Amino acid sequence: METTKSSNYRNDLMKGRIRAEKKSSSNIVRIFVSSTFSDLTDERNVLYIHAYPELRNFCQSLGLEFQAIDMRWGVRDTASVDHSTTALCLLEVQNCKRISLGPYFVVFFGNRYGYQPLPNSIPDTVFTQLHHVAIELGMDKGGLLDKWYKLDTNSIPHARILEPITKIYSHFDDITKEFEEEREADRQGWNTTFKELSTVIKDTANIAADRGLVPREVKVGFSKSITQMEIEEGLQNREGGFLAYNREISDLLKHTGESKAGIYVDMIDGEDTIDKERQKLLKNLKKNVKQRTEGKKMFKKYDVTFKQLEAVYSDAEDVGKGKYLDVLSGDFVSDIKRIIVKCMEDRKQHAKMLMADDSLLEEVGHHANFEVLKTTDFCGREQLIGEISDLINDPHNQHPIVLVGSSGSGKTSLMAKLVEKERNRSSESFVVYRFLGTSPDSSNIHKLLTSLILQISTAYGEDLPPSFRLQNFADVVELFSKLLKDISKLLEKNNYSRTLTIFLDSIDQLSIEDGAHRMTWLPKIISGNVRVVISSLPEPDFEIVPTMRKYVPESNMKNVNSLNVETAKEILQKCLGNVNRCLTETQTKIILSAFEKSPLPLFLKLMVEEAKKWRSHDNVDDLVLAETSREAISNFYDRLEKDHGKMFASRALGYLVAARDGVTENELQDLLSLDDEVMHDVYQYWSPPSQDVARIPAFTWTRLYYDLGEYIVQRQATGHTVLALYHRQFIEVARQRYLQEDDSVKVYKVLSEYFSNKYGEGQKKSLALKMWDRPKEVDRRVANQPLQFSNAVFNVRKMRELPYCLLQAGLWDELRENVLANSRWLKTKIKAFSIKEAIEDFDLALKQHPDTETRLIRDAIKLAKPTLEFPAGVRNHLFAELFCRLKYFSDEFPQFLGKLINQCYNSLKDDNDEVLLPLNGYFQPPGGPLRTTITGFQTPVTQVKFSSVESIFAAGSSNGSLMVWDTKNDEVVHRIDAHSDAVLYITFTEVKGNNKVATCSKDKMVKMFYLDNGNQCFEAILPQLETTIYAKLHLTANKIVCVSDHLLQCWDSITKESKLLISIDNCVSASTSFISTDRNMVIVGQETGKCVGFDVETGQETGSMAHPSDSSTPILSLIDLQPETNNILAVWKDGSLSSLLASTFEIVSTTSSKNADVIDCDRSRDGFSISISFSNAVEVYIVKDGQIKLTHSINDHHDAITKARFVDEHTLAIAYATKKVVLWKLRDGNQSQIINTWEGTGASIDHLEIGERVGVTASSQMFYLKLWDLRTEDVIPPHPSLQLEETTNTLSSDGKYITYEKDGKVVTQCIEDVNNIKESNENIQIIPGLDSHAVKSVKFSNQGQSVIVLQMNGKVMKFGNDISFMNEDTKDLPNCPKMEEQSSFFEEGIHVILIFIPKDEKYIGAVIKSSDEKTASSILLLNADDLTISRRISLSKAKEIGNVTAIRAIENAIILGTSTGCLFLYSKNNEGQYRESGAFSSHQNSITCIAVSNNDNLLFSGSTGRVRRIWTLKNGIAKVKHELRFESLLESGVTCAQFSPGDNYLFTGSKERSITIWDTETGELLGAHYVYAPVLDLVITTNRRLVFTSELGYIAMAKFRPPNESRRSYVKSSKSQLSNRSSTCILM
Repeated sequence: METTKSSNYRNDLMKGRIRAEKKSSSNIVRIFVSSTFSDLTDERNVLYIHAYPELRNFCQSLGLEFQAIDMRWGVRDTASVDHSTTALCLLEVQNCKRISLGPYFVVFFGNRYGYQPLPNSIPDTVFTQLHHVAIELGMDKGGLLDKWYKLDTNSIPHARILEPITKIYSHFDDITKEFEEEREADRQGWNTTFKELSTVIKDTANIAADRGLVPREVKVGFSKSITQMEIEEGLQNREGGFLAYNREISDLLKHTGESKAGIYVDMIDGEDTIDKERQKLLKNLKKNVKQRTEGKKMFKKYDVTFKQLEAVYSDAEDVGKGKYLDVLSGDFVSDIKRIIVKCMEDRKQHAKMLMADDSLLEEVGHHANFEVLKTTDFCGREQLIGEISDLINDPHNQHPIVLVGSSGSGKTSLMAKLVEKERNRSSESFVVYRFLGTSPDSSNIHKLLTSLILQISTAYGEDLPPSFRLQNFADVVELFSKLLKDISKLLEKNNYSRTLTIFLDSIDQLSIEDGAHRMTWLPKIISGNVRVVISSLPEPDFEIVPTMRKYVPESNMKNVNSLNVETAKEILQKCLGNVNRCLTETQTKIILSAFEKSPLPLFLKLMVEEAKKWRSHDNVDDLVLAETSREAISNFYDRLEKDHGKMFASRALGYLVAARDGVTENELQDLLSLDDEVMHDVYQYWSPPSQDVARIPAFTWTRLYYDLGEYIVQRQATGHTVLALYHRQFIEVARQRYLQEDDSVKVYKVLSEYFSNKYGEGQKKSLALKMWDRPKEVDRRVANQPLQFSNAVFNVRKMRELPYCLLQAGLWDELRENVLANSRWLKTKIKAFSIKEAIEDFDLALKQHPDTETRLIRDAIKLAKPTLEFPAGVRNHLFAELFCRLKYFSDEFPQFLGKLINQCYNSLKDDNDEVLLPLNGYFQPPGGPLRTTITGFQTPVTQVKFSSVESIFAAGSSNGSLMVWDTKNDEVVHRIDAHSDAVLYITFTEVKGNNKVATCSKDKMVKMFYLDNGNQCFEAILPQLETTIYAKLHLTANKIVCVSDHLLQCWDSITKESKLLISIDNCVSASTSFISTDRNMVIVGQETGKCVGFDVETGQETGSMAHPSDSSTPILSLIDLQPETNNILAVWKDGSLSSLLASTFEIVSTTSSKNADVIDCDRSRDGFSISISFSNAVEVYIVKDGQIKLTHSINDHHDAITKARFVDEHTLAIAYATKKVVLWKLRDGNQSQIINTWEGTGASIDHLEIGERVGVTASSQMFYLKLWDLRTEDVIPPHPSLQLEETTNTLSSDGKYITYEKDGKVVTQCIEDVNNIKESNENIQIIPGLDSHAVKSVKFSNQGQSVIVLQMNGKVMKFGNDISFMNEDTKDLPNCPKMEEQSSFFEEGIHVILIFIPKDEKYIGAVIKSSDEKTASSILLLNADDLTISRRISLSKAKEIGNVTAIRAIENAIILGTSTGCLFLYSKNNEGQYRESGAFSSHQNSITCIAVSNNDNLLFSGSTGRVRRIWTLKNGIAKVKHELRFESLLESGVTCAQFSPGDNYLFTGSKERSITIWDTETGELLGAHYVYAPVLDLVITTNRRLVFTSELGYIAMAKFRPPNESRRSYVKSSKSQLSNRSSTCILM
């Protein structure tokens, strides 16, 4: 039944249908510790020293916070000036009952009944009777009742209020040294008065009760001790969690005459006689508690002797006191733990039955409680509420409603009232609301939208999105927008009326991350039955209101103005009435007169809180009020400083506003206890109760907490309840007062020491108190601050606060050492939060303290982010990513970055699951031009386009997805499912502030989307086409023009009507279309070579033009030049350029290039420079006044050119077929210079686009993009990479040598010490007479001392490779010796397809075909020494099946694979002849790799598909042993493989950009390592060193650690171990 009620409550709360009725689930164990004062000091001390630290650590391990509230510990006496002690204690008991998980109250009994306080307030009717009795019987001869109790008619009902002690004894709390004697006299005077006044009240109450003049409860109440009051409050209205420990002195009666007996038992003043009346009260109290708790095993008794109590604790073992205290402490700890564990189990079971997300319920419940708080005293605003309600209920209103008001104008209370009104309007209404900034999940737009998505989806029963999508902000924005649309459709379908209303109060309270204030996340048009109401400050600096005014009608913008006096009076009376108070007429006028000067709700609230303290007899001349809210807040802080001490109050408030997210109550008391200046202030006149432990007394903080009243609030921060100030202005005034200059440094230093755990775990801190003769090292008993409390519980408070506090304290080196360059911190922070939040720490630090070392670490994490977050495929270890990217810099930056690298390496070495330990840097390093890799598409990229007026670009993919990125922060702005087929073209409206993006697709659709929210605003279909091959869009102020295939179509972008549709004959491509400057004419290039113009209004042909000399030459592109001239440039396929007037088609000038076959062209931003790209050259022209002039010709490129784009008019970016981009600076005099290179694109560059200081590359084969930084001032020179290509790259079998291309040559190099390979030509030899483009493949033989080269023309050459003695200089590469050619093989008419070398290197094999054959016909075995033919093997059957694509030799046999996926075995017979002895179908795809084990018993075959196989070769039979599948979204295909020495493991490299390691016995995948580019070659050496190369250009070395060394436990899963296939081949 209880579960059903809880479930219903949860569902209704999620739907906003009910107000919060239950307290939030708490993670706090808060125990009120009650005891008498002086007799139980040792017990309280032992708890502080032993029990509380253990319980605190225990709770931390469970993700809980332990708080012990002992209002007696550390307090000098029970008196307080304002007599507030009793009320504060009872409030704390209530607080513990309300929030504590499990135990909440513990009482320690001794033999004293305890302190019996004076009543702080007596109802006037009761007081009259007491006073009458006192006068009648002469019991109040000194007139104490009238002197100390004054009538207050502001109390409802009227009451007599006890005067503050200082009203009579003015020096009672005067701590100044000059009034020390007066203070002592006043304290003695008060003690006497207290006793006399207590006697009068008790005696008159007894008599009045006996006479029936007052209720008997009055008599009893006036006699109660404060301990009994606490106990009675603790036992009321809550079951369980109450513990009692009773200490009985067994021989007490024998010692009543001793001087110290009065410490342990109630004695009659001045006599050696026990106070029997108090002892009777104590006995009854114990009896009552025992009856309530004994059956629950929560009442325990301890018998001790008087002698034991008198013993000193440290020497008490012999006499038993130490044992008693040890037992007591142990019992206390065990009992508390037992109750906590039981409550945690109950909570888990409850949550399991509800299947509820506690964190979401907590967030929704928090805002529900906040709404109740804000509506309690609400009055007025009826007209404004009515206007807003009408807008909410208007079915035609599709825009958000925006409330605008200055700080303190009452926006939040108004929003809370609107929530209440909307909830009560209809039972079908779903209301979702957040008061932003009041919790961490409502302070950040990413977390806010995530929370809203989860709540709305839960409320409507929608499927929750996958968690990985919620980690990406762009996904969250898209999900939120889509969810609102889906809910709207759902409501319309079910014919519900106005069912979902979302209220978001104080948008300005959101942090600026993810552009929250730009409002791009909020749909501006919300259809159907969904409404959104937001509020904000009006200041333009926030961007919120100015942005919303662009999209929201003025009728939806509502100003929240000041209140009128009548409403203010109503609020004043209501607020006072809620606490049973009122004001005199004169006092009311004073309040309202002040309000008229500052008529804001916040100011009124401040005045109301002040008026609650006014008594009717207060002198009105003393009631001086502030004139503004800030002044009132400042006055309030002044009073706190006066009442609680300037140092204590200012530091407490300082810590509250200094912390990033506020502080928990425990944290605040810890911080105050660590603050030596605070400790000096608190302990000026008495010492801490323990010589070893020094903390502020809890009572000291509690008094300040309750004096702060409603101005201190509790909020949720990362799962913890933190304290924060009520309002923005309170925070601003506090920061201005308490965080200036030196005070700020001191506050943040203590915060930093606390969260860095400097004084945790019992570490002592020196303290010098005035009462001590010398400084002492004392334990402040602050909480331990490890990074993790347990494997499952992270110290999220530390990870949120420490970076910020260290930075604000100016502790830069500590920040870098302990946070930013600390591997354990980074790993834990990312695991507990996210990579994004870890990067935010770096951004925060770099903004305040720019530093190259820190920037490198941050950028390395940013580069690794896509891989670490990738939801499918291989995820590298964070430490492997950091090591492989930062190792290059370890010598240059040893202090922090170098230490981080060592930490990463050691952590990887200690990680049981890591089988590959990197030894050098081989990922793309930070600091260079690469900013990040952008992921998000599921299919390859088809289009990329930059906006010319915004810092954004868009990209489309082959499945129709559209994504938009903000290049300011490298974050996705929108992810849109735009089309059902490939995106063909993207363009922007280019109107700043109102930008839209338009797309067309192969699905024959044209669409346009708002960039502020991603909503679609236009859609049209391209008719009469079966397929769309290409398309280009042109946008004007009110037109959309599309040229696609053979059609020209125009729409009105506002009315969405089709204005024009005409057919165009012989259109070449959409790229040849051009729209004139006045936007009235479109010019289209045709296959016949003509350019034809059309009027976009009428469709009439306006003119045409052809190639000046050859009309059949096709046109490649039309380029818009300077708008003011209306000139365009026609680029012809043959390299000719013609400048012409768009209006008349008149050719102004023509020039021709010496190059032919133009492949690409571009225009600079200023419109004057044109680049024309050919396959091996780029020409740059300037066009002015129609005249074309060649200015630069960049020739003699070693690589084929694919694209060229202007960075600016003096810089050109050229993309090459070798997957790199080179930036060329155009100098005067036809000079050009390379200034930067973008390497590591990892794929062919089909898209190269340039934006404002940033470039983007993409491939039509890949689903990611690379973002490049065009800035050069902050870029660190890139570390050298090699030009590694499949044709020229190979490794020697011992991993010591490599071949690769360098400046068009093929070279070899020794790589034994890979970390010391420099960009120079050290240890390099040139293979002579070879152009790299003429090489088909390269192989090492003779342990790297010889190189076998297969050229494109079929020639096989052998070269010597002895670097040790070759020192001849060459002019090809400085200081590089040439190798010597030893032999060669070439036979006319024969083409060598593949070469291979057996393990014994007795021969060199060559697969050949004749010039007239399509497939291989033979294998030639060439003598290893002179490359003469020793044997020819005919491939009679294999050539019928397909091309030979892979080959490997084993002892007396050769295995080859074909393009059809078949494997063939050719065995050597006794006569030495090779014959086909076996053929078997292995794969469905072309074989790309064959590897053979060292003992020739295992065979591996890999293909272009996903399947890889391990075969057994035994006794003439080949059988599949394991089928290995490696799933990836990338292009599949094994490129290389090798068995380990011993054949226990198989290593493969692939086009999936991964190294995989497999167990050959079990087929299990032991590890996968993503390397960012296709793997070219790999070698595993005898010392278990893995050497591999990839197209990224870096040589990689890693230590392989077998499972027994890495202590890795195998987990056989369906993913890693698949069923073996039974495919068998009989070897003949």
